[in-house]
Amino acid sequence: MNAEGLCNPLCAAALSAAAAGLLGPFVLARRATYVAGAVSHSMMAGIGLAAYCGAKLGMEWFTPFAGSIAAAVAAALALAAFSRKNDARTDAVLSGIWAGGFATGLVLMLASTGEEADVEEYLVGSILGVESGRLVSLAALDAAIAAIVCLGFGRLTALSFDKRLAGLRGVNVPLWETAFAVATALAVALLAHTGGILTAIALLSLPAAAASRFSRSIRGQMALAAAFAFAAECAAVAAGKMLDPRVSSAVAVFVLLAACAIPAPGRNGKGRS
Repeated sequence: MNAEGLCNPLCAAALSAAAAGLLGPFVLARRATYVAGAVSHSMMAGIGLAAYCGAKLGMEWFTPFAGSIAAAVAAALALAAFSRKNDARTDAVLSGIWAGGFATGLVLMLASTGEEADVEEYLVGSILGVESGRLVSLAALDAAIAAIVCLGFGRLTALSFDKRLAGLRGVNVPLWETAFAVATALAVALLAHTGGILTAIALLSLPAAAASRFSRSIRGQMALAAAFAFAAECAAVAAGKMLDPRVSSAVAVFVLLAACAIPAPGRNGKGRS
């Protein structure tokens, strides 16, 4: 395998690994992986809306990339707002956003072309297809995520473990819950546009889960999660180059599952007591 054509995929791998490392440990600590799943599938509504606006209304500037980010942020903010008011029924809202967003996207894509919607590239996309122009947009998303995490690291950590105690200690809970929702949406959008919607869920949860076996601190988990995610993405690039681009996302998931199965050192594979 030569170096030709590897620059963009490896840059995309680094950018997606950074997002997974920055947000993954917080998502894991908050047990919010299903939120990531709902947000990622809701992106289809934005993609479908962009396709419809471009085909029927001539709004070529409203691209599927922009539509997916808008839909992801809207879904994350809606979930954050609802969870503050009624924690008991958040699971029902998750299901509604997950299924409703995806179904809406399919309907809009069908209405825009009059043909069967092709969603494979969005569900199980390939990191090998990332173009140079898209890398700039992905880097901007990473910068926004990093800014939120760096500015609110202590507050986000406190909210992840005890929201009520954080509020008693003076943390502006609504503000930082909203900031976390936006960061999660941006991370999901970034990961979905490098490896597909289904892979985005895995990259936001499995590297952090593997990292938590080796480190108790959030900072340590961030670094390890980024390393695990980058290794998985590199394996996906190699598999796509040697076999078929369509298998790259599946290979990334398999590598992450293998990382989660690695016994933590000094614990005989039994985990924490």
